Amino acid sequence: GYVTQYIIPSALLVVLAFASFWLPPSAVPARIALALTNFLASCVILRGALMELPNVHYTTALEEYLMINMAFILMVLLEYLMVANFSIVGLRKMCHEFMKKYMKKAQQEEQPSMEMNEGEQNDLITCNVKTKEKEGGKVDQIAKILLPGLYLLFNMVYFLVYMTDDYE
Repeated sequence: GYVTQYIIPSALLVVLAFASFWLPPSAVPARIALALTNFLASCVILRGALMELPNVHYTTALEEYLMINMAFILMVLLEYLMVANFSIVGLRKMCHEFMKKYMKKAQQEEQPSMEMNEGEQNDLITCNVKTKEKEGGKVDQIAKILLPGLYLLFNMVYFLVYMTDDYE
């Protein structure tokens, strides 16, 4: 029935979308592809349910469930946009501090050279990676707990409300 055809696959897509929290913030294509593919698959599931359900003038419990699942997948995508934004802001700040330190060193030298030593080159090269791990990682750590927790709570409430004998 509806549980094996629509509810379980839709729930699995949401859980799979949560897996993106464990991917590093620098894995942009993987994280975006995972969220968008799951969202599009959820659209297909919703469309299939709409074709099979009787045509009524109100929203059914199954439609509500599938749309809320789609909303959770969109929240995963929005969370990644926040991670990417924090990473860019942190990158600018870290690189600005690096350049200030480098310019200060150049000003202190009698004959300033614009060449960087190996340590400075490594600092500049790894600037991007360090920032993404620090700034974006905090948002991911919160999202790893918050979104799956909210999804679990939603499922508990949904099935308690709609699976009781009193509900008509």
